[in-house]
Amino acid sequence: MGGRISESTIREVRDRTDIVEVVSETIPLSRAGASFRGLCPFHREKTPSFFVHPARQAFKCFGCGEGGSVFHFLMKARNLSFADSVEELAERYGVAVRYEGGSVRSRPQEDLYALLRLAADTYRELLGAPAGKAGREFLRRRGVTPEAEREFALGWCGTGGELVSALKRGGIDPARGEAAGLLLPSGAGYRDRFRGRVLFPIGDARGRICGFGGRAVDDAVPKYLNSPESELYRKSSLLYGLYQALPAIRSEGRVLVVEGYMDLIGLWQKGVRGVVATCGTSLTESHARTLKRLSENVILFYDGDVAGKKAAVRSGGPLYAAGVSPKALFPPKGMDPDDWAKETSPEELTRRIAGAVPLMESIERGASRKYDLATISGKLSYVQLMAKYLRWVTEPAERELYAQRVAQTSGLPVETIHRQVGPSALPPLTEGGDPPR
Repeated sequence: MGGRISESTIREVRDRTDIVEVVSETIPLSRAGASFRGLCPFHREKTPSFFVHPARQAFKCFGCGEGGSVFHFLMKARNLSFADSVEELAERYGVAVRYEGGSVRSRPQEDLYALLRLAADTYRELLGAPAGKAGREFLRRRGVTPEAEREFALGWCGTGGELVSALKRGGIDPARGEAAGLLLPSGAGYRDRFRGRVLFPIGDARGRICGFGGRAVDDAVPKYLNSPESELYRKSSLLYGLYQALPAIRSEGRVLVVEGYMDLIGLWQKGVRGVVATCGTSLTESHARTLKRLSENVILFYDGDVAGKKAAVRSGGPLYAAGVSPKALFPPKGMDPDDWAKETSPEELTRRIAGAVPLMESIERGASRKYDLATISGKLSYVQLMAKYLRWVTEPAERELYAQRVAQTSGLPVETIHRQVGPSALPPLTEGGDPPR
C-alpha cells in the first residue's frame, strides 16, 4: 500500500459507482419516486424504512438510523475497512487507485488471488469427476449435502498432478503456485500440497479466496492441513465462512463461533447460517476485533469435552479485551457441534442457541464445582480463581454482579472480592485456566 487513498480517487470512485446496483446485490429495492426503498439489512423490520438516493449516492434507514455513502454501506454490509470498500469499487468500475503523493499501488498479490480462484475451480471440478470419488464418499459419510458442497465450493485435490496441469494449460508458471501455497517442489518439478484431501476454500470478507484447508479422507497425518502463512493467508485473522455468514449475522444481530469447518457446515445444513469458524487456531485478538465489529452478541459453540471447554475459556480472553462479553454453548459430553446438529431438530437447536449462557457464568459454575466450598482452603482457591477471570470484565455493572455472586458463594463481603480482584487487566491470551465442567 502507498499510504492514504487520495481524495481525487475517492471522488472518482464515488462518481462512477451506481449505489442502487451495489445495494441491490444485498437487498431487493423498489422505486419510490426519485429514490429506492427496501427492507433494511441492518435491523429487523416488516415495513421498509431503508431508502437509497441515487442522486446523492447515499442511503438512509429511518428505522435504525444507519446511513452514509456507498463506501459506508459496504463497510457495514460486508465488514470491510474504508480502504477495502474503495478498492473493491475501484476494481469493479475500472478506477486506478492513487495514494497521497500521486503513487499508484502496485498489486503483485492480485495474480495470486486469481490463481487461488483458478485452483478452487479446478478442485471443485475434480470433486465432481470420477477422480473425486473418494472425496464425495467421505463427504456423504459425514452427511454433507450437495447443496452445502456448492455453497462452500468444496473441492478435491487428486493425486495425479491435476492442478499443475491446469496451471500449465493457463500459461501460469508453477512457481506462482508455490508462492500461493498450492504446490511443493518435487525433484525437477512440483507436486500438489493438498493431494488426496477434501478442500475447503477460505475467503475474506470480500469473498476473495486467501487459502485452503485440506481434510484427509483416510488415516493420513496430519488430518487437517492448511495453506502456509502468507501475505494473503493469515489464519490468525481469517474466519472461515465469514463471507457466507454476513447476511445472517446482519439480520440476526448475532454470530456463532465454532472450531471446525465440518461444525460450521453441519449447523448451516440445519438452518443456522450466522456461523464462522477459526482456521485451525485458537481465537486471536484479531479475530476478536472482527467479531466485535460484526456483533456484540458472540456465542462460542465449541466441543462438549474438556478440550472444547478449555478452548472456550481461552477465547474469552481476547473477546473481553475487545469489549465483548461472550456467551457459551456446549453439546453433550463427547459430541461436537456437527454431531449435535445431526441428532437435533432445527427447532431444538434454535432453542438451545437462544439459551446460551454468559461465558463468565459458565466459568463460575465450573469453579464452584471444582473446589470443596465447605472448607476454608476450597473457598480461598475458588475466590483466587474467579478473581483471575473477573479482572477481564471492564463493564462496571457486569463486574459488580459477578462479584456479588462470588461473595455469596464464598460467604465473604463483596468488598473483599473487589479487593482480591483489583483493577481490570488485559486477559492472558495463552492460558485459559480450568474450564467449566
